Amino acid sequence: MSIRSRLRIFSAVIIVSISVFYLGWQDSAKKAASKADKPAHPQADYFIKQSHVKDFGTDGLQTQSLTAEFTEHLLAKERLELQKPQLQFYKDGNITQSITSHQAEMPDKNKLVDFIGNVIVRDLQQPELKQTLKTETLTVYTEKKLAQTAAKVTISDQSGRTTGVGMEADFNANTVELQSQVKGLHYVN
Repeated sequence: MSIRSRLRIFSAVIIVSISVFYLGWQDSAKKAASKADKPAHPQADYFIKQSHVKDFGTDGLQTQSLTAEFTEHLLAKERLELQKPQLQFYKDGNITQSITSHQAEMPDKNKLVDFIGNVIVRDLQQPELKQTLKTETLTVYTEKKLAQTAAKVTISDQSGRTTGVGMEADFNANTVELQSQVKGLHYVN
């Protein structure tokens, strides 16, 4: 075989290899893009990326908003599942509380949100105090602005930290009631 023939075969092999590599890379990129445009659960009847819902009072001012990076509706379970949700309550047009977590569930027929995993409630009425409430699960009744959990709760601000197990909160009255095993550590100025 001559050098010219070997060069042609070698060139053809290189061209075919590059083409196969390119087509394979392009196919994996298409699969990744199409996977991002599908719900996580096969039984989901719809999903929304970057959802944002706002509620307004009769005076026209915003009363609450709920955002999530990814939301999907599971018809068989009759609920919405949200990834990285954030619920915000408003009073007179100003944010008063913000609630975030890793995920949340909302039953179709109830006006509540079950926050799950690293739940953080921030009281934003006095931002300089940096008041936060942390727990692993929290059920929030959105119409009444009430919350409850049976899990461990840690409440902290610049003056100290209080822990307890079980809690009921009223965001309208700005009160929190810890139900058991209450312990506190507060700093004296």
